[in-house]
Order: sequence, then structure tokens, then C-alpha cells
Amino acid sequence: MCCVQVYAWDQVTHHLQLTLVGHRHSVVSVQVVYSPMERAVTADEGCVVKVWNIDKALGERAEVLQTLNLQNTISNKLSNFAAAFKYGMWFMRRKMIGVGSGGTS
Repeated sequence: MCCVQVYAWDQVTHHLQLTLVGHRHSVVSVQVVYSPMERAVTADEGCVVKVWNIDKALGERAEVLQTLNLQNTISNKLSNFAAAFKYGMWFMRRKMIGVGSGGTS
């Protein structure tokens, strides 16, 4: 299967700014994290998470900094997650959507 691409564009000009290329499955979640530099974290249907350098100085193509295969460590597919960078480590958790009176947790 060919590489899946994620696109980022300028909100005002509507011009393409960055392309994130490297996932082999459909991307199901994207989060921008300030760590203190701008990074993007993406997850795909195959439970692969990628951390990207999205510095505009790179040009039109973002740089993959890290790839994590979580296929054997989680029971369900990644569909929505929260990510943060602190103490020199990445933290990630899946967002669980409550049914009924709960909301999100």
C-alpha cells in the first residue's frame, strides 16, 4: 500500500504549507503539540503513531522524528487521542467518549 499523506494549510491564504508523508494506513487522528517546538502527532488505523517536526523552515515536507508501533500493546484501534510532551518524554492517551450522561473522560 502506498504512503498516506496528511496536509496542513495556511488558514488565511488557504495555501498548502506542509505535507506529512509516511503512514501506511488511514490516519484517524492528528494533534499539534508545542514541546517547546511545534510537533504533530498522528495515529493510523494500524496502531502506528508518528511524531513529526512541523517547522516551516523544513519546506513543504514535515520530518518524521519517531515512529511507534502500538499494535501489540493496545486492544483497540486508535481513533482519538491526546498527546503531550513533558520531562523529555511523550505522553499519550486515548480519549474515551462516554455514552449517555457521561460526556468525555
